[in-house]
Amino acid sequence: MTDDEKKAEQQRLYLIWEDIARKEWIGWYQCIWLESETWKQIKSKVLARDKNLCQSCLERNATEVFLDTLMFGAAPPLWMMHAVCSMCAPRLRYGWLEGSPDEWIETANRAPQLPLKESNVVRRK
Repeated sequence: MTDDEKKAEQQRLYLIWEDIARKEWIGWYQCIWLESETWKQIKSKVLARDKNLCQSCLERNATEVFLDTLMFGAAPPLWMMHAVCSMCAPRLRYGWLEGSPDEWIETANRAPQLPLKESNVVRRK
């Protein structure tokens, strides 16, 4: 095996490892952390602080908490979290700046995701 082939194989294995690690993190975050009592307490504090008003559109009731960064792990300081409505959350999460909320939701629904517990699924009314 040549050096270039070794480098290519190492890169391929690294990408596989990175994909597995990302899926494990997402699975833990969605299925364990979001169900924990700690997260529920944090979420209720942020929603109360923001008076249940979406901090993105300042129009609708907030139902979710958006984290500015995961640099501090799953629970950054509360000042880095904001209450958001279910219409603004996909735009913030995936970085969509254009289009209507319906387009954001449609795009989010097409994105590949791990299966969620029913209690984590946000239903649009």
